[in-house]
Amino acid sequence: MHLGSIIISTADKERMKRFYHDVLGIPFNATGKLESQGVIIHPAFHQAIHGAPPEPHRIMLTFDVGDIHHTATLLQQQGVIFIRQPEQEWWGGWLATFRDPDGNYLQLLQPAEQEVAEDGAKQAEETAPLGEDTAQHAERDSAMGAGATA
Repeated sequence: MHLGSIIISTADKERMKRFYHDVLGIPFNATGKLESQGVIIHPAFHQAIHGAPPEPHRIMLTFDVGDIHHTATLLQQQGVIFIRQPEQEWWGGWLATFRDPDGNYLQLLQPAEQEVAEDGAKQAEETAPLGEDTAQHAERDSAMGAGATA
């Protein structure tokens, strides 16, 4: 099993598309099909029919990054406001929390150093900071046929 896509309902589709694609560098699912990978920004039909959820922030997306301070700085330079600055947790990893334009919680996670070799050497898990691999995202968007449309 794998996660195919994330569907985010919103009343302001264009604003959310700009944030998730332009600021976070996330590819869009241009077809709207769940079996494709990416983010689908969807009009908030569900809320119009069923009302707002009792707990609006029931889900939090977490992005693994290699250097949380660098990534947080890049996002802040693009106007992202953090509600929790990067902090080291008791278990050794680092977390920082911010919100998207609709108020959904998002989190950066820099994993704790982990043993990766039998000789006991430690290395930090290597993941690209958000926004650094935008060429790959653009290539994937292009392959889906519609760029950053959702």
